[in-house]
Amino acid sequence: MSDSTLKELWQQVAEKKSCEAKQKELTAQRDTLADRLKKLEKSKLAEQADVDRLEGHSLAAFFYQVIGKMDEKLDKERQEAYAARVKYDAALHDLSSVDADLEQIQNRLERLSDCERQYQAALSEKIKSIKASAHPAAQQVAESESRIAALKVQKRELLEAINAGKTALHTVNEVLETLDNAEG
Repeated sequence: MSDSTLKELWQQVAEKKSCEAKQKELTAQRDTLADRLKKLEKSKLAEQADVDRLEGHSLAAFFYQVIGKMDEKLDKERQEAYAARVKYDAALHDLSSVDADLEQIQNRLERLSDCERQYQAALSEKIKSIKASAHPAAQQVAESESRIAALKVQKRELLEAINAGKTALHTVNEVLETLDNAEG
């Protein structure tokens, strides 16, 4: 396995992680935009209903006609309906844009779906070839593997000690609470 292939696979793994983070960000952004779009749609429909009421034969239309403010009120309601439509259309455009970006990211993630396994396989192959050779790196690989194994054992022991300490602390807190309750 060539070093350039390993490097390329490593770059794909890094790109996949970046795409996963971007996908998460875009999904959250999409959810926010979808909620906003629903609210803007309700607002748009409500504003248009106000215009329709004034243009129809409603009591409000009659009232504004009688007091002579029908044109003024109708213009105001039409402006509000137009503004609501513009906001809705802009949010719809934003949502469509995020959906397109999300689709591109998902397509890229599909193409990169197997890169981690390929990288691990290539790395294992490279390590085997180094170990099999009389190359000075073979000894370094063996020493590194030995250190990694020792560190894993040490990590497990530390985690066990931490958990034991947490259990002991919890027990001490319970005893102190019992003593406090007995004194009180």
